[in-house]
Amino acid sequence: MIYIILFLISFLFFLIIDLAWLGIFAKKTYQKYIGDNLSKKPKWIVAFIFYVIYNIFLVVFVIEPAIYNSNIFDAVVYGASFGFITYATYDLTNYATLKSWSLNIVFIDIIWGSFLVSLVSLMTFITYGWIF
Repeated sequence: MIYIILFLISFLFFLIIDLAWLGIFAKKTYQKYIGDNLSKKPKWIVAFIFYVIYNIFLVVFVIEPAIYNSNIFDAVVYGASFGFITYATYDLTNYATLKSWSLNIVFIDIIWGSFLVSLVSLMTFITYGWIF
């Protein structure tokens, strides 16, 4: 049951923060650097599937172990590490294989992923503690 609760909390935080980043705060940056690679109309079902899968593994590998160990530091550091490795995998693969993938986006996105996942892990850890 703890996994479902943690998933729902992290999923909500991740979705709200990442969509705000992509749709409001960094929209012009992504347009500038990878505009030709962006779809005119996002595939929302595919995006939803990504958010579900990503948050399942975020809970399993980062958040639940941090809660089990009652260690907020683990939530922050391992969250940042998980974000770093997953976003680096995506961005470096794109940079290696796509003609027009920007090196600027590689750095921006990896930093964003590290921050986002660390923040979501922290917020989920704290929220779970408040509820239970």
